[in-house]
Amino acid sequence: MRTPLAAAIGVLVVAGVVAGVTATRSAPEAPAPVQPIRVEAPAEVVAPVPVAPPDPDGYVAPPPADDDDDDDDDGPDDDD
Repeated sequence: MRTPLAAAIGVLVVAGVVAGVTATRSAPEAPAPVQPIRVEAPAEVVAPVPVAPPDPDGYVAPPPADDDDDDDDDGPDDDD
């Protein structure tokens, strides 16, 4: 003999199958076409702001000099 829980589960399964078959039969033959979504990045992401404006005369500063001392930049060079 079935328990009430097993009977309830059976009824729900049958109802789900019937609902699925009905929904499948009533579905349109060809699905509607889906338009792609175009997402554009904000201007500040596309073109980052330069660190410093360019010099009007075209001067480009040289890179910082190499630190050849071993005192962790806390005073004069102690290699002498």
